[in-house]
Amino acid sequence: MILSGGLVLWTAEQAAQGAGVSRNAIDVWIYRKHLRQAADPNGVALYDDERRMLFWATDIAKLATEKRSRGSGERVVVAPTLPDDVASAVWTLAEIVQSVGVIEVTARRWIASGMLAPVNPGDSGEPVYRVLDVARVERSTRRRARRRFTAA
Repeated sequence: MILSGGLVLWTAEQAAQGAGVSRNAIDVWIYRKHLRQAADPNGVALYDDERRMLFWATDIAKLATEKRSRGSGERVVVAPTLPDDVASAVWTLAEIVQSVGVIEVTARRWIASGMLAPVNPGDSGEPVYRVLDVARVERSTRRRARRRFTAA
């Protein structure tokens, strides 16, 4: 329903569809008092012709955006800068941590589990790992770890 001045009111079903969430999510938002029924300037609750509660579309959009960004648990990481010759490039453990945006414990778990195997030791005698292998392992664990890359 569109009011004068361009304000839009939605039923719970329309809100769920417009926000891209389930109808149950709308009910939860109402129960937790994140979402309140629309009211006129006098504070009287608004309903449609079938006596269904109405909500301001702007409130729904704001709440959906806020819940997605806060509730997703995603970590936004700057995309690694890869060397020009990726096929033969290698990284030390410290370079993996810095370049990929994971903590050292994560990289060590990849190594201990056999997901990431060292190639010949580097000049300093420290184990090195192929950049392609690191990228493969990072990608395979990205969704579960909720990492998302952004451009540098």
